[in-house]
Amino acid sequence: MSVVKSSRAQAAAAACLLAVSACSAVETDRAEGSVTRSVATEEQDQAQVAESAGVTHTVQVTVPDDWYEIEPKEGFEYQYLWEGNDWDDILAQTFAAESFTFSPDFFVGLLRPSFGDQATIEVREDVADISGYPAITIDIVYDSGSFTSFTYVDVDGRLWEFTVNALTPEGLRRGEEINATAEFSTGT
Repeated sequence: MSVVKSSRAQAAAAACLLAVSACSAVETDRAEGSVTRSVATEEQDQAQVAESAGVTHTVQVTVPDDWYEIEPKEGFEYQYLWEGNDWDDILAQTFAAESFTFSPDFFVGLLRPSFGDQATIEVREDVADISGYPAITIDIVYDSGSFTSFTYVDVDGRLWEFTVNALTPEGLRRGEEINATAEFSTGT
């Protein structure tokens, strides 16, 4: 089991590496992610990132009842675990980047050093769409047998990253279905 947990830690490290490498201008004065919920059978998670200029970037996803919220890892706007195994999780973060190249090669190039020979990295979709915005999905299959998918979305020049960590391909699908419900908005 510790091998599987190290895979999740490796995915988190890769996400942090991406934050540092791709987005040297990550806002340091942004407010912590805040979450609002409705009392329906499905929850709406709304993560907000306020910038010093007063602009708020928001993503909202629909979360089924069999997922529960935990305190997100540092730098992430939200994190949910699936109660079916208390290991599969979904996370989202955004970057205030001065520049990035929105291409599969760019993201694979950033991820590859973090995984070395311990995982296979494969671009699954290089021309995807989430809520009308271009998206790229990259799969990581660990030698231990667990999975991570990174979906990068370019929302009017702002980079969002959605991460799903799962023990099975079915778990990956479950998490990606939630992330596919993302609705983005910007306000002041």
